[in-house]
Amino acid sequence: MGCWEGDDWHWQFQWRRNWLERDQEQWTFFQHAVSTVALQKHAKDRWVWPIDKSGCFSVSSTYKALHDLKYNGQVDDLLAHIWHMKIPPKAVILQWRLLHNALPSVDNLLRRGIVLPPLDSMCVMCNEQPETLPHFFFSCPIADQLWKYYFSWASISTVQPQTMRLHYCQYPQLCFGLLQMKGWDIVRSAVVWCIWNGRNNQIFRRRVTALEELKANLHLTVWLWLKLNDLMDFTFDQWIACLS
Repeated sequence: MGCWEGDDWHWQFQWRRNWLERDQEQWTFFQHAVSTVALQKHAKDRWVWPIDKSGCFSVSSTYKALHDLKYNGQVDDLLAHIWHMKIPPKAVILQWRLLHNALPSVDNLLRRGIVLPPLDSMCVMCNEQPETLPHFFFSCPIADQLWKYYFSWASISTVQPQTMRLHYCQYPQLCFGLLQMKGWDIVRSAVVWCIWNGRNNQIFRRRVTALEELKANLHLTVWLWLKLNDLMDFTFDQWIACLS
């Protein structure tokens, strides 16, 4: 492949076949690539991660590179907002996957070549429609009732958004500042969390989760997450009394 002449490295290639016309373009590209690298005779080889200034690999630099590739360098404000929410990491990842349509719903499994029996393909909450993320999280009668219950805390009657991104565009009139909007986002995240956990309990634990149990789980989850963000001064009993 090459040899040292003094302190300089010289490439010496031996080809196993005659070049085709397309090989010339690849050879030109290769020459340009290797010409930018100065080999040092007495230095040890090391790995360098070129997309980070430090040269060290990191998950964050990889995510940013993939994000820039997908969104042409534009920042998705909603995704950035979700990653900065002070809620359990699993809940953050759940919303991120929901926004990317990357949760293992029946329709997504089917796209990956995983076919389930017809009875296992229905929404476990209502058993009326095949399970898709838009149906399961928003238009399923059980999920729809939980969202309406959530909106009722602010005395809101509204048309139900059918995607998570549209949900994040809606704030009630009582949200006059950043703290109120932060609290509303936490409650909204708790609804998604409780719906998904209720679904998994039915599938993997064979435990039917009724609407009233979902509401009870929502009460506790919202109280804990608001406390975590210093947005809740009530005891749990006082919080439940406020909702009654």
